[in-house]
Amino acid sequence: MLTNVELYFIHGWGFNHAVWKKWLPDLRQSITTNLFDRGYFKNKKHDFNFNFSSRSKILIAHSFGLHYLSAKDFSQIHMLILIGGFRQFHEYAENYKFSQKQIELMKQKLLLDPTNLLTDFYRNCGLENATPNSPLLNRELLYDDLVLLNTHQLDLDNLKSIPQILLLHGAKDTIVNAEHSRRLHEQLPHSKLFLNEKEGHALPLTDADWCINTIQSQFHKKLFANSAGITQDK
Repeated sequence: MLTNVELYFIHGWGFNHAVWKKWLPDLRQSITTNLFDRGYFKNKKHDFNFNFSSRSKILIAHSFGLHYLSAKDFSQIHMLILIGGFRQFHEYAENYKFSQKQIELMKQKLLLDPTNLLTDFYRNCGLENATPNSPLLNRELLYDDLVLLNTHQLDLDNLKSIPQILLLHGAKDTIVNAEHSRRLHEQLPHSKLFLNEKEGHALPLTDADWCINTIQSQFHKKLFANSAGITQDK
């Protein structure tokens, strides 16, 4: 029984907790699970907080999701699983100024037509037929977090303080190039890097099986009741 473990899931920009819907049916019932939702499809912004407990905390974060944490949160993480993540969004762009300009264009489009912007974003993530599935769009929060994404950089010392780190990345990711995870792996020698050669930025959705099996391979006890038991929507 894994009663001494708490599992936290954090989605990235433009998504909500539904990113993890294919993961949840297979989670062991003995594990305390927490799904964080930033509030992009709600009227209220939510800040991330760990529960107050002595349990070991495993954090699974997608993309920009890790940037929602405050500095004090990192010291509480026993294990980090970062999927399609980055320290600074523009850090390894071929053209830094062009990359920044793309974020500025996204901000402009967000103000004019947020639904179309998100639909285009999902398509670029590798989700061909996805659209925002909520009548509520927190345009202000989406905009503010684009501003944050444009400038925020994770502190390397905070990451080094985490005892175990797994880095998962889609090799065909055109939103966050896999070079981000390769460089993070070099900067964090105790981390382990796993690349999915077929998928892009929406890796937790497009190949949940691969993610779960990769994560499970690093544990002596099962986090998931049936590691290969998730059915993919085709």
